[in-house]
Formats: sequence, C-alpha cells, structure tokens
Amino acid sequence: MQNSLFSSTDMRLALPNADLYYYPAFIDNQAKLFHQLVAELEWRQDTIDMYGKSMKIPRLNAWYGDGGADYHYSGIELKPLPWTPLLSALKTRVEQLLSNEHGQIAVVFNSVLANFYRNGHDSVAWHSDDEEELGLQPV
Repeated sequence: MQNSLFSSTDMRLALPNADLYYYPAFIDNQAKLFHQLVAELEWRQDTIDMYGKSMKIPRLNAWYGDGGADYHYSGIELKPLPWTPLLSALKTRVEQLLSNEHGQIAVVFNSVLANFYRNGHDSVAWHSDDEEELGLQPV
C-alpha cells in the first residue's frame, strides 16, 4: 500500500534505484521561509536551445555553493554565488539529518541549485542529472 504524500509522519518510500525520505515537519514556518528565499536569492532566467529553438527556461534558477563548485548543463555555465546565511543553515540541517548512526556527517553538500516555479506555467522537462561534475551517484 502506498503512503500518502500528505502524511504528517516521517516515511521512507522505496523507489526503483532510489530512496525517498519524507519529513513533513522538517521545516518550521515553511511559508515564511519560502518568502524569505524568494526575496533573498539572486534568481536568473537563462536561455537554452531545445529542439532547435532558443527559449527561456520556464522557471527561475539560483546556483549557490562553495568556490569552484561550477556547474554546466544544457550549454549553461553556472559559477556559484556564496552561501547565504539561510541556505547555509538549511544545508547544515540536511547534513545533520543525513548523519550516520554515530553522529558523523555522512554527506557534505558543496552546492545547491534552487528552482523557483512562479506559477502553473513554470516547469522542468523530464531529464537526468547526469553531468560529469555531479559524480557517479549524485545526492
């Protein structure tokens, strides 16, 4: 039986070749945090070539991270902006959640690609995040 994605309890969903962990109470005051991220991040809208046409990506992006954590996809080159205090705090919370049973940090993130879907017209096409700089098994 499939659990509801609107459950109020933590859950793990086993997927083919992946695991999805859902923590509905992970962030307090989600609406306030959302509005803060929308206001603080330096959003951009790049242009890509799809199916022989040049078009604006149908969403906004913001790339933040450690120096040197450059990212390239679909002909776009992203150099990371420095972590904001809010993004850094979220990064630390996620890393702590993913700590192993001895409390050691098991995953350290060096960057984040934030996507802002402004309305029902913004989207992302089916794709694979398989760029070389992400490594063999990106988290």
